Amino acid sequence: MLDAAREAVTFVADKTAQELKSDRILSLALVKCIEIIGEAATKVTNETRTAYPQIPWADIVGMRHRLIHVYFDVDLERVCDTIAVDLPPLIESLEQTIEAGHKGEPHCSLFFRRIARSLSANLQRCWRTRFGNFLVFTF
Repeated sequence: MLDAAREAVTFVADKTAQELKSDRILSLALVKCIEIIGEAATKVTNETRTAYPQIPWADIVGMRHRLIHVYFDVDLERVCDTIAVDLPPLIESLEQTIEAGHKGEPHCSLFFRRIARSLSANLQRCWRTRFGNFLVFTF
């Protein structure tokens, strides 16, 4: 989540609104970054969401759903507003959460272990689907 949020903010740095609207590749990259943030948020347990209420989990997931399912009607101004207004505080919250984990706070380390386990399980399912029961690579 943090990497995708940082990338999105970096992508729009020093860009005008017109540049963002006219650059299709940039628009697709920005949408993809927000989709990644939302997809990662769907993997977070309710327990962890409760432990970190400063992160707007439902809004993040809702934005992802909107972009994924209504791709033909994406409002680029809303995407740009999300990146300019919503992502900087999200980045700060995620950085604080990670920092708390380095200090040994149990909820945070549990948060990252669960995400890693979930991603690993999803990756394993992906490989099983593509290559039968043979796992080529797992975390």
